[in-house]
Amino acid sequence: MADITISQLTTGKPSNSAVMPYSEGGVTKASTVSNFGVPVGAVFHLATSTVPVGYLKCNGNTVPNGTGTVQGVTADFSSLYTVLGTTYGVAGTLPDLRGQFIRGYDDGRNIDSQPTRLFGSYQTDTIQALTGTIYCEARFGGADGVFQTFSSGDGGFNGPGINPTNFTFDASRVARTSVETRPKNVALMAVIKY
Repeated sequence: MADITISQLTTGKPSNSAVMPYSEGGVTKASTVSNFGVPVGAVFHLATSTVPVGYLKCNGNTVPNGTGTVQGVTADFSSLYTVLGTTYGVAGTLPDLRGQFIRGYDDGRNIDSQPTRLFGSYQTDTIQALTGTIYCEARFGGADGVFQTFSSGDGGFNGPGINPTNFTFDASRVARTSVETRPKNVALMAVIKY
């Protein structure tokens, strides 16, 4: 396709394409980028909070099975409605990816199978179980009246005057902590093609 300048663009019926301006040799030109290769329901993360034409935010809104207005956009959403089905709630509900990490669908590989994951299902945060035992008991009133501790190898368990001692730990003393477990991350805008 030959390049055209912005001034050569004409108005008319919108098509399933976008006009992208660019600069070449100091002259602002335009090229047409087709959206035909992007399937309805495709999800992308953008490095901008501005949602492009033909897309909606993945924010849990519901699209109608036909023409309607969603997120300030009036369009025929019937194709997206069909793709979504009831995967994310009631029919036509968009996935809500705000503040979420995306995990690849297991699809029978059995890496993410506890519990068995359904396509599009939500999974809460968790930490792998870390278990262990600390054996330590305290005896008060030894021969010299001082506090004594015994470990499992001392043979001092179950004797008279033995009291269990509780130990606590605080991970924030040695690591960054928060109200959640998360990797380093960057916040981007998740959008879906309609």
